[in-house]
Amino acid sequence: SDRSEGSVLNVAFEATKKIWLDTYGVEYQVEGGMYRGEPPSAFKDPNFIFQDKPPSMKVDCPNCHLIGKVGASSTTPANDAPSEMAWTDPHLEYVPGTLTPVFIKGAIKSPVNRQNANPRKENYVFGSGLRGVGYYHTSTKDANKILYKRLNIAREKKQSEVYSATCGNC
Repeated sequence: SDRSEGSVLNVAFEATKKIWLDTYGVEYQVEGGMYRGEPPSAFKDPNFIFQDKPPSMKVDCPNCHLIGKVGASSTTPANDAPSEMAWTDPHLEYVPGTLTPVFIKGAIKSPVNRQNANPRKENYVFGSGLRGVGYYHTSTKDANKILYKRLNIAREKKQSEVYSATCGNC
């Protein structure tokens, strides 16, 4: 937990910040980050009594300026409520902020045997949803419901295969 200048954590974090800046063009900063500073000196006392809430003490440490500003976030900052993922409405024409269609109507089934009229499309899931049969963008709840159903079917099939192979004829 040594975060002093030149320490392993400090050097690694500085490298991470540089990569982040080079990749995304913005400074790496997470409000409410994991590092909260050094524990109060009373914490090191063997008779320290743990409470439901931390004792109210002013903490003075060399890295206090980092508290709540940098680090891997493991908690939501107190002033922000956790937000749920917002699904893209399948009735919209485009995924918000893009020119990517939310839904692409599926083609009629091919009359040629073993020829797929609806091949895979990146970032889409093919299936039946609120707008009928077609490709739903992965940001829609419809796409996730289709995938969830497929995964459950595959899981049940695999469980059946395992049962048959291990004890099916016992």
